[in-house]
Amino acid sequence: MREPLGGEGKGQACQELIGCGAVFEGNDDFHVEGQPFLVSFGEAFPGAYEDLAHGLPSVLGWSPQDEISLAAMCNGDVDHRLLAELCLRLVRAFDGIVSFGGQLAIGPSLSGANHVPPVRTENALGVRGLLFATSYLTVNGDYATAHFGDGDLLEAWLQHPRFRMVK
Repeated sequence: MREPLGGEGKGQACQELIGCGAVFEGNDDFHVEGQPFLVSFGEAFPGAYEDLAHGLPSVLGWSPQDEISLAAMCNGDVDHRLLAELCLRLVRAFDGIVSFGGQLAIGPSLSGANHVPPVRTENALGVRGLLFATSYLTVNGDYATAHFGDGDLLEAWLQHPRFRMVK
């Protein structure tokens, strides 16, 4: 998110999810089409936004200030599709980006022994939209790739034959 959400933004996010058919069971768990999901707000761990500062803002043109995290609690095709549709609704409502939580089947790989500066790719492998790639240090000392995308990319990725959300 470009700006901190605050209480009003969190309420708006929950309303957006309800608009997609979400039925909340508690504060952070809900179902869509009978499939279980979780939502959380804010940094996943202390310093998460500082980790992004390894260059993502340089290719985005802005620095992420907050986040809405969604998790599908199952791994079927329907769960991947619903998760992407929920993310797309939120990305459009808040003019944000989606973190795919890893590397997609499209776009550049920045994995290896050394850190690689982030890149911005338009229409990666013919998939319309903007894809942002960063490298991050893993616990085993190697660098892995994290992909982020705009709403156009997520919408087009949903239609791609190799579509999967990273889980």
